Amino acid sequence: MNLSDLARRLDQEAHVWLLPTDARPAPAGRLAAPIDSARLDALSACLSENERERASDFRSRDDRAQFIQAHAFLRWVLSRYLTDRQSAGWDFVIGPYGRPELAESELRWLRFNLSHTAGLVAVAVTRDTDCGVDVERRDKRRNFLGMSRTAFSEREQAHVRQIPEDQRQARFYQIWCLKEAYIKAIGMGLSQPLHQFSFELDDASAIAFEPAPKRPPQDWQFYLGTPSPVHQLALALGAAPTSGVRLFDVSPELAISKQASLSAAERLTRA
Repeated sequence: MNLSDLARRLDQEAHVWLLPTDARPAPAGRLAAPIDSARLDALSACLSENERERASDFRSRDDRAQFIQAHAFLRWVLSRYLTDRQSAGWDFVIGPYGRPELAESELRWLRFNLSHTAGLVAVAVTRDTDCGVDVERRDKRRNFLGMSRTAFSEREQAHVRQIPEDQRQARFYQIWCLKEAYIKAIGMGLSQPLHQFSFELDDASAIAFEPAPKRPPQDWQFYLGTPSPVHQLALALGAAPTSGVRLFDVSPELAISKQASLSAAERLTRA
């Protein structure tokens, strides 16, 4: 097992990797340009048989392409940490609530989490630390008050009601992504009811957190970012990295707020 310098940095840092994808909806919701089939075939070749089967289940070609790019990128990212491991050489197992982890027990110090939405893939990587990342398109108009009643705590619902309407959409997606990142980090998925824990944000970008009942105490750290004009990102970490969060970005630089400074973006070629 040959560790890269990146893997050694994980002793003090958490890493977030971003990849803009070809699945960039135009305002009408359709792809701005077709995805190159040869590139997709090459990416699909590094996936497992199970992943290729899951990709084939998508009826939409756009959704299928997004899935392939996201899972190929995850494999490429993990190979940055073990220099002798190719993208196709990773095997995964799925936990009881759906969270993937590495099949090889001796490698499970390498923790990761994947999120993707139209136009963007994000991968969080840590060493022996719970992590969850979520990205969403924040340009979708929805019934934010109605959605908050079904997914937010009473405190969060009150906050969404009270915030000025012109700020409501942005704040809704911030809270939503934080909640998604947290349930992914604890490995519970939606088996952890979303209304049982709360986030509170203020204009200074401070994030207050009230955990779910009976969850073990943990030094949770949360971060928010806007990787593009239409994307919201949230990161949840089960412990504070001593040197902060490092971003590896192939898109315009991401601004992350709360409790850690962000290093200068390091440009990388696409997976």
